[in-house]
Amino acid sequence: MCSQQPGNYCGRLKRRPCSLWNVQGSVPVIRAGLFGTEAGDVFQCIDVEAGTLQNVVTFPPEGAFVVNSSISVEDEVRVAFKFSGARLDLPEGRSISLPPLGKGWFDNVWVDDEVRIAFDIRKDVLVVLRDGPPRTF
Repeated sequence: MCSQQPGNYCGRLKRRPCSLWNVQGSVPVIRAGLFGTEAGDVFQCIDVEAGTLQNVVTFPPEGAFVVNSSISVEDEVRVAFKFSGARLDLPEGRSISLPPLGKGWFDNVWVDDEVRIAFDIRKDVLVVLRDGPPRTF
């Protein structure tokens, strides 16, 4: 997939998971707490070659809300996505699967190799900073 894209776009997009700051309808509600637990870090993990994206909100010490998507890089700016599933990871290895809902796109504006600003179909804005080695939740 990346070989068809100009420049270093795909390399920048896939290199590492990202922590997020956002102006988004759903994430502030989740970050406010779930089941009496305060939310921790928020990640967006992209694997361009595999065509996957994960949005993750952690609930330390053991929990997470994970939304899985398939992606397609459309050009140097736009990435299309379709949700494929979601789960709520609970303590002691338990989890609750949730149905996938939705599809859309986000456009990226690169500030530098470490920071991008993403604008999506719902008019949400995410400021994304690379943070740590690659990982999948």
